[in-house]
Amino acid sequence: MVSRSGLIYLVILLSSVLAIDNSCETDDDCRSLNYCQEGECTHKDLFSLEPIEIVGTLVILIMSSISNAAGIGGGPVMTPILILLFYFDTHYAIPLSQVVIFGGSLIAIALKLSYRHPEKDRPLIYYELVMHVQSFVLLGTTLGVILNAAFPSWLILALLTILLIYISIKTFRKGKGLYRTETQKKKSTIPANSHRETPGETPEEAPGEAPRETPNEDLNGNAVDDQVAQSSEDNDASESYRLNSPSSEKLEELLSSERKFIPYKWVAMIVGIYVIVIIGSFMKGGKGADSIIGIENCSENYYLFLGLFSLVLIGLGCFTGYLLLRLNKKREEAGYDFHKNDIKWNLKDVVAIGAVGLVAGLGAGMLGIGGGIVMNPVMLELGLLPEVSTASSSFMILFTSSIAIIQYLTADMVDVDYGIWVGCLAVVGSAIGVLVLKKLVTKYQRSSLLVLLLAVILAVAAIVIASYGIYDIIDKEEKGEAEYGFSEFC
Repeated sequence: MVSRSGLIYLVILLSSVLAIDNSCETDDDCRSLNYCQEGECTHKDLFSLEPIEIVGTLVILIMSSISNAAGIGGGPVMTPILILLFYFDTHYAIPLSQVVIFGGSLIAIALKLSYRHPEKDRPLIYYELVMHVQSFVLLGTTLGVILNAAFPSWLILALLTILLIYISIKTFRKGKGLYRTETQKKKSTIPANSHRETPGETPEEAPGEAPRETPNEDLNGNAVDDQVAQSSEDNDASESYRLNSPSSEKLEELLSSERKFIPYKWVAMIVGIYVIVIIGSFMKGGKGADSIIGIENCSENYYLFLGLFSLVLIGLGCFTGYLLLRLNKKREEAGYDFHKNDIKWNLKDVVAIGAVGLVAGLGAGMLGIGGGIVMNPVMLELGLLPEVSTASSSFMILFTSSIAIIQYLTADMVDVDYGIWVGCLAVVGSAIGVLVLKKLVTKYQRSSLLVLLLAVILAVAAIVIASYGIYDIIDKEEKGEAEYGFSEFC
C-alpha cells in the first residue's frame, strides 16, 4: 500500500524530471543506440540488433503474453521497455508502444471473436458498450496525440507513473477480491456429505442438528442440488411467462438479435465511427502527412477543422447514447431478463461512460496506453464479468491503438522498421498469452493469479519509469541540458 505522503513525495520528485534534449553536435551527445545527424540525435537502424535489444525483444514477448491475456494491451509496460532497453526517446517510444498494443489486440480479438458469454446466449464482447464509447475514445486519442507533441517528456513520464501506481493498486485490490471469491467458491463446491456412510445406512444427525432434508432427484433418481432444482423451476416459469406474454414477439426479436454471432448493427456503428475518424485524420493532416483537402498544418483552418471534427464525434456519441436508452426501454417493455451483470442503460451511465472513454482516449494518445488500462477497471466497477470486460477491452483498444498509430504517422513520429518488428513480437506474444495462459488459469480455476501478476508488473513499470526519470535529471543537470518547458504544438 502506498501512503498518501509517499505519493505526494513521488509527484514532487517526478515533477523535476526533464525533457530529453535531442539536439547534438557529435555522437557523444546522444544516448546509446543513437547517433548525431544534422544536429539531432537519431536512433540506429533496426538491424543488426544489439545485445540489449535482444533482451528487450524477449521482454516484449513475455509482457505481451501476460498483458493481452488480461486484456489491457500492455502500453504502460511497453513504454519503459522501449525507453530503457531500446533507448528510444519518450516521444518516439510511445508511438511504438501503440504498435505493440495494436499487434497484441489484433490477434487477441481474432482468437476471442467466437467466444460466447459464459451465462447468456450472446457474444462475449459487450458490443453495445464499445459502440457508445467509441467516438469519445477516438476523440480523446486524436487530441492526446497533439498534446503528446507539446508536453515535455518529464510531464508525460510523471503522469504515466502516477497512473500506473493508481491502476496497480486498483488491480491488486481487484485480484485480491477475486482470489477470495474463488476460494469461497471452491469451498462451497465441496460436498457436505463427503463422509462416506455404509451402503443402506442412514446418516445420523449430530445432537442439536436439524434433520437432513431429502435431496431432490432427477428422472434417473440422481440427487440434484436444491439451488439447481430451484434454478430449473425458475427457468421453466420464466419460459412460460415469455411464451404467454403479450410482448413475447418483441422479446423474441431482442433475444434473436442477441444470439447472432456478431451483432451487425452495433459493429456497423463501431466501424462507421472508426472510418469517420480515419477520414478526418487525413483531412486534418499533420507534420508527417499533408492534408488531402489542402489544410495547412497548424493554420487557423487546421484548428477550425479540429474543432468541427470534435463536435461531430461528440454528436455521434450522443446519438449512440440515445440508441442505448431506447434499447433499454424496449427491453423493459418486453420483459427482458437482464443478467445480473448487465448495464441497465440510463442517462447517468451514458454520460459517465462517455466521459471515461474520453479520458481513456487522451491517455492512449498522450501517454501510450491502449485505453484498456482505464476502461477495463471501469467495466469491472460497473459490474461486468471479468471475461466480458477483458474481451471488450481488447476489442476497444484494437481501434484506439490503430487510430493513434495513424495520427502518429501523420505527425512523422513512428520508426516504421522498429514498428513492424515490435508489432510482430506482440502478435506472437499475445497468441501465447491468450492460448497458453488461459488454459493454465482455467485448469487451476485461479484467474485471480493473472490479475495479481498484472498488478505486480504495473507496479514494477511505475518504479522503472520513476527510476529512469531520476537518472535522467541527474545526467542532464550535469551536462547543463535541462529543459522544462512545453514545446509548440507544431
